[in-house]
Amino acid sequence: MAKQVEGKKGYEKPVNCGHLECAPYQVIESQQEFEIRSYAKATWVATSPISSASYKDAAAKGFNILFAYIQGNNDQAVKINT
Repeated sequence: MAKQVEGKKGYEKPVNCGHLECAPYQVIESQQEFEIRSYAKATWVATSPISSASYKDAAAKGFNILFAYIQGNNDQAVKINT
């Protein structure tokens, strides 16, 4: 049985998302140890690995790098609309 999770409005956010936004997905198969999910086509960004003393510091550094990128600190100096 597949479970559809859609959009930002009117859907029940999965528990594993906590206070964060989640990309919409469809559960294809669910087992005790894992889920197989299907995600809609999306654009994702990533950064190089970040060395840090803690996960919290690394996450903050990574967020700042990616936030600067979408705000226009990129090779085309273009702000990315989300």
